[in-house]
Amino acid sequence: MTFGEQPAYLRVASDLREKIVNGALPPHTRLPSQARIREEYGVSD
Repeated sequence: MTFGEQPAYLRVASDLREKIVNGALPPHTRLPSQARIREEYGVSD
């Protein structure tokens, strides 16, 4: 990680939060699985 770069968990959380606020993840919708998050964001457990 370079100086000023956000850790992966903060980037994932921020993006999921944005999707919830914008309605891309409406109420009562399941969050993506860990496997899907790893695939979509290119991160590991």
